[in-house]
Amino acid sequence: MHLIKALFIFSVRIYTNGEIMFRISAFLLTLSIILISCSKAPNFSGKFGYVPESVTPGNEVTIFYNPDSTDLAGSDNIQCTAYLFNKDLINTVDVPLNSEKKYLTGKIQTNDSTFGLLLKFKTDDFIDNNDKDGYVIYLYDNDGKKVPGSMAGYATALNRWGAYYLDMERNKKKALQLFEEEFKANPDQKKNFYQPYFEVISALKTDDREKIIGEELAILGNRNDKTEDNYSILANWYSEIGNKEKAEEYDKFIAEHYPKGEYVQQKKFNEYRELKDVKQKLEFLQEFEKEFSDSKYIETMYDLIANYYRDQKEYVKALEFLTANKDRVSTFRFYSVANRMLKEDTDIEIALQISKLGEFQKQTRSKISRRQTTRILFFQRMASG
Repeated sequence: MHLIKALFIFSVRIYTNGEIMFRISAFLLTLSIILISCSKAPNFSGKFGYVPESVTPGNEVTIFYNPDSTDLAGSDNIQCTAYLFNKDLINTVDVPLNSEKKYLTGKIQTNDSTFGLLLKFKTDDFIDNNDKDGYVIYLYDNDGKKVPGSMAGYATALNRWGAYYLDMERNKKKALQLFEEEFKANPDQKKNFYQPYFEVISALKTDDREKIIGEELAILGNRNDKTEDNYSILANWYSEIGNKEKAEEYDKFIAEHYPKGEYVQQKKFNEYRELKDVKQKLEFLQEFEKEFSDSKYIETMYDLIANYYRDQKEYVKALEFLTANKDRVSTFRFYSVANRMLKEDTDIEIALQISKLGEFQKQTRSKISRRQTTRILFFQRMASG
């Protein structure tokens, strides 16, 4: 600022030079603007930071990362992944990083439904997830307050999906603190987070969880604006706390009013997983597919049958099944079966056929967006291995 002031004084002193002075002053004004702009650049000196300080949904955020104090120090191939969330994980984004002075920088575009972001940095050998808490960025509304649901969204990540995607610790105590802080500030948000909130209560409040959850379910049951998800919560959690009468009441209601809904599909999917005989699984799957042709569970159900043949070492049947249903199983399933065979040094020829079949499917299938991939990854993980 002292330099800008000096330049301004200099321009006043030579004002009498007329036109020449005007050109000089214009140059100095431009230089002053540049200097002022530079003065607003972030003074980044820590491990992680971002601008603007209050990111609003739909806007871009610039991140800064200095790996010197982490396990990634000295690495040249550091990668960053951002996980955008609201009440659920909604998108996964690879963040290109550029080297700038002693730190790395990248840009992430949020959308209007984003409550917050979680980030991790990694190399081929190491991961930095902020000591298993993730690097979190809350989003803010136009009044400068955290977007309602942002703290509960982070709590949901701590409770479950953060462990899958960021190798975060399932810190249920911290999750409970965040839920309580969220619901105190935004009581209306509780209706969006019953499932993860009850999971945390059930894990931590072992002595009085039935009482706490029961009271919350009674409040929910009295609401006049209940959704299909709310009815599912009532049926599932009344069952969890041992109130069979209430659980059956809501189970019957859902079957009558939402016969094609998520609750019914998940219930049938759980029945399918309990079946041990592969023929029964195949028959069940055929009926399920007729009834719920667009269900998100179908691919996983096919994967589980491929897993069965793999685990029983019936590799010829595995190849036959994968060939007949190559458009129904996940592309990962081909790798899973072939990889097991290669590790066991069993029938390499069949393993190569399965591997080639999977590679062909990967190339011919239309590209799946990262958002779709994020949504189905959880179900693929349910098909173990």
